[in-house]
Amino acid sequence: MALRAFLITWVTYRSRKSPRIPRDTGGKTGIYLNTELEIKVSHYIGDIIKRDNLKCLAYNICRNHVHIIIVCDENCVPQIVQKIKSISARMLNIYLGRTKVNGKDIKSNGNKGACSLVPVQKNRGKTQNHLWAHKYNQSLISSDDKLIRAVNYVQQNRLKHDLPSNKKLNSIIEQMTCDCNTAFSI
Repeated sequence: MALRAFLITWVTYRSRKSPRIPRDTGGKTGIYLNTELEIKVSHYIGDIIKRDNLKCLAYNICRNHVHIIIVCDENCVPQIVQKIKSISARMLNIYLGRTKVNGKDIKSNGNKGACSLVPVQKNRGKTQNHLWAHKYNQSLISSDDKLIRAVNYVQQNRLKHDLPSNKKLNSIIEQMTCDCNTAFSI
């Protein structure tokens, strides 16, 4: 298994225009996360990274998109992204009271969002609200110099979009990320 670094980006549902998405959205607007929801989603993603022992070099969330640098085998990227996107969307829908677990509203149970508390269900209800767009972008980072630039880009992305720094978000990011030596060790 060859470990490589990948810059992965995905966007929130209907937040960006694309030639494959018709312009008429039926009056529906895109998903844009406020600071509270950015923190919640980042917490859920951090739980997945820690639980699955993923090697994350950098992470940032900016209202309508996520940047993450993961070190893994190239064949693992689709499964990692699918898992992060699906579980974080489900957990946010539960938090917002849109999805119920076993017919119960667990929004206010005091749980901090651990993914392991969400059992697999056959009957999840008729409507599941989208959080993420279907696609994502994956770029192989091919040199040490490009890795340094990519990590800096991800870390500075909130600044680029004129979003304020947030101590709680920074703490979550610090807990989910690791250094290069840790990421590339087997």
